[in-house]
Amino acid sequence: MNDPVFTQPFIFLPRNLLIGLFLLTYWSGAEAIAPEKDGGTSPPENAAVLARLFSGAVLAAMERHLLPSAPLVIEIQNEDNDDPSLKRWLQQVLEDSSVKNNFIVYKRVGKPLNLNFYVYLGRPEVQITYRSRGRKWLLFSREYEREVRVGFHLQIISPEQKIVYSGQVERDFVDRISPGEVDRVENPELPFTVGTKATSAFINKIVEPVLISGATLTVIYLFYILRSGRR
Repeated sequence: MNDPVFTQPFIFLPRNLLIGLFLLTYWSGAEAIAPEKDGGTSPPENAAVLARLFSGAVLAAMERHLLPSAPLVIEIQNEDNDDPSLKRWLQQVLEDSSVKNNFIVYKRVGKPLNLNFYVYLGRPEVQITYRSRGRKWLLFSREYEREVRVGFHLQIISPEQKIVYSGQVERDFVDRISPGEVDRVENPELPFTVGTKATSAFINKIVEPVLISGATLTVIYLFYILRSGRR
């Protein structure tokens, strides 16, 4: 007696729908593969990104409104409840980058106030966020979209107390890193370099379960199709 031949699979769903779910699941997982870094280099540390954002914006304003020969003093203004480590670190970063770009920088203590330009940074703020981009599945590894944002108010004041420049400045930087790189790009000794992880509740609770269920149904469907074709 011959074995029965399966003429219809037990899953009564349109074939095109199942194939579509399979392709959508595959593409969604493919997006979660961490991108290759150019030349195999690692992503920059958060402190390096912050230094680039802060110093780039300040130096651009200084180059537009000051001559390199103009003596200047850099001062960070923040509130008592602000992170003191950010103020100390930022002061050093801006002084180093200004000297590197041939500006003449003085310390405020003991210097005549009427000879120097003053560069004031008011209430510097830092925000670092990691957003999940895909769940870790069988062949795919999850990655994070890293967003680094800075904001501050910048003023440049002449020795005659004339405001040469004044305005709010905001800069941001976005790239993608793997979960294993988070600890490396952060520096616990600089609390402002430690970011926060944010995920999409809609994707985690609705989209991903649908994709996983669709992939499971597709695998079962294809299994019985192949089994039926061999009988």
